[in-house]
Amino acid sequence: MNEAETIEDFKVLVNKLLEKIENLESRVFELEKENAELKKENAELKAEIKRLKGTDSGNSSKPPSTDRKGNKKRDRNNSVKDFKAPKQKNKVGKTRTRYENPDKVIKCEAPTCSSCGESLENIEGKIQTTRQEVDIPPIKPIVTEYQQIKKVCNCGCENIGSYPEEIKSHIQFGDNLKATALYLNVSHYIPFQRTTKILSDLLGMKISEGSLENILEKAKEKARPHYSWIKEGLKKSDWVGSDETGFRFGGENGYRWVWQNNFFSYFVSHKSRGYQVVKDYFGEDYEGILVHDCYSAQNKTPAKLHQLCLPHIFRKLNSLIQFQRSKWAFKIKKCFKKALDKKKEIFEDGFDSDKRLQIQQQIDKDLDQLLFLKLEDENEESLRWSLFRHTDKLLTFLHFKDVPADNNGSERAIRGTKIHHKISNGFRNIDSAQRHSIILSVVETAKKHGFNLLQSFKNLLNNSLVFT
Repeated sequence: MNEAETIEDFKVLVNKLLEKIENLESRVFELEKENAELKKENAELKAEIKRLKGTDSGNSSKPPSTDRKGNKKRDRNNSVKDFKAPKQKNKVGKTRTRYENPDKVIKCEAPTCSSCGESLENIEGKIQTTRQEVDIPPIKPIVTEYQQIKKVCNCGCENIGSYPEEIKSHIQFGDNLKATALYLNVSHYIPFQRTTKILSDLLGMKISEGSLENILEKAKEKARPHYSWIKEGLKKSDWVGSDETGFRFGGENGYRWVWQNNFFSYFVSHKSRGYQVVKDYFGEDYEGILVHDCYSAQNKTPAKLHQLCLPHIFRKLNSLIQFQRSKWAFKIKKCFKKALDKKKEIFEDGFDSDKRLQIQQQIDKDLDQLLFLKLEDENEESLRWSLFRHTDKLLTFLHFKDVPADNNGSERAIRGTKIHHKISNGFRNIDSAQRHSIILSVVETAKKHGFNLLQSFKNLLNNSLVFT
């Protein structure tokens, strides 16, 4: 092999090594880039895990029941209402009030003298102290038999007495029993089987699920006129709160809707969560103020004005404040808190109307300035844009004395649906769910008017339920 060939082979080898080095450098560059991306992703995941571990009902949509023991104390500034003062330690409790006129009196007397043994039977004593025991009598059904009597007049005419109008069968249940069944099943969400078992154990008589079904159907028909009246009452109200939640029926998903305020509760059960439910049941002619949680169906509902639930917004703001130390979120929350505090002041009796308007306009201006800011952080900007799109729905409560800043009333109203789901695992079908909604609307409205629930069921059945 000559020298030229050796040099040429060496050049080829060098070129191959240079190419290999270049490939390795390229690969190292790619690996470094990939490693940097993985490190960034790992840091984001760690931050997300830390955030999720720190989320609770005060900074997210998680319900209070999921809050873990040991979490930091709930932010009391998250509520739009004043909290009650904590109970004082060593506070003296109240004794149960005694009954002035007991139904039965038993005298506890010594028969003989403890000293000489002489009989004390004929000696008049004085009451030293008294104690009372409150109990109920044994529960047993009262059976009333109606006898149709035939009388023959001297003229030969046979006269047969008439049964009361409400007595239609050879044997039937009275209103007290039916009202108790409705009270257990509708107001306390007790399932069919357990309701019939409770009634059977209490009364010592068998009541079938079919009988309970008939009682519910009759109650639904009796409730229909009130159901329509409740809807019309809401439509004439200055403000209405609305919400919805899911439930199960016959293995499928359904939704319980509510429209309510301080005087009325109107429930609807439906397969859909869409706006068509609003259109079909609540209508598109409401001229008051609608309070809600910013769900699209409620946002689309025609109304004079809307008010979004501030506690929902507070939770999002709290998340930014807690995990990102967001100054913008802190300022927004401070603005809302100022509005809440000022509302109590400006609607007091005798407060100057011009000064009230001045305060309202200043808070509106302060909020607008914060919402028009362009923010660099994507989480802040996402929330800012969301609030900006609904600027006209954020401070409505500040301009009307009776309009609440939260939708807590609606959330309390539909909470029973979740209780029902936990106890009964849903409804048998969508018709039974809507039947429950109709009856529940009437009794919950009766409760808001100060009526006793059990008596309301009885009055509903005998057509004597009257709302004033």
